[in-house]
Amino acid sequence: MDIAILGVGIFSAANSGRPEKGATIRTTGILVLAVQILELVAGAAVLGLAGIPDMSTYSSSIGGWGMGVLLAFGGHALSKSEVQSGAGSSEPSHSLGQEERRRHTVKVLAYAALGTVVAVAALIIFTFATAEHWTKVDVPEHPATFHTEEYLTGEYDVVDDKADVCWVGQYWTDCINAHVDEFNHACAGVSLTFSARFTCNGYSSMIDRMKADDDDGWGTVASLGSYGHLRSSAVTATREVSNNDYRPEVTHEAVCYLSFFGECE
Repeated sequence: MDIAILGVGIFSAANSGRPEKGATIRTTGILVLAVQILELVAGAAVLGLAGIPDMSTYSSSIGGWGMGVLLAFGGHALSKSEVQSGAGSSEPSHSLGQEERRRHTVKVLAYAALGTVVAVAALIIFTFATAEHWTKVDVPEHPATFHTEEYLTGEYDVVDDKADVCWVGQYWTDCINAHVDEFNHACAGVSLTFSARFTCNGYSSMIDRMKADDDDGWGTVASLGSYGHLRSSAVTATREVSNNDYRPEVTHEAVCYLSFFGECE
């Protein structure tokens, strides 16, 4: 829309047979600025109602703002030049008219340069003011993995195999000592499980009864009991162990200008 209005204004000024070409260009510049204001208000209203954060609608009209300023100031200067040139055309001095035209040409160029500088400055300010900052993930997070391992708990389990430790006719004292050796080997000096403590306590009580029945130490075994050899084994368990392979995500702060330049999502 900006380009269409600009084309109409320039075409009208270039093909006008009247002397007020500067006024026509100035009017065109003011019209361009008015359209830019309407576009800005309408765009802000639409984006605000829709909840759209994209600022490309604003950024696309920067050229229109610059050209509007350029046409308005340039047309104003040219209009003044035409008025003064018309008023002084009756003067006999030809050199004075040339000097006036030269000064006004310089003014037109100065206004044009000023408009260009203002447009460029406005574009730069707008670009940085509407820059979108966001966090870009370069390397995704790697969660930790685990494996199952078996380990010793430090406890021992004890089982009575019920196989006879003694035999009929064996000295009673020797049979007692054989049971004491079984107890010491499996139950003494180690941490026991609940069931192992129950087994060892029963075995110890049996040894105490045998000692109580040993009168002179020379008795012999007449019959076999129900206690046998004790077998102990270390208790193991399993646990989940980390592979130490966790890696956090790698990110950096990205910037997007005018919704298309830089690092845009």
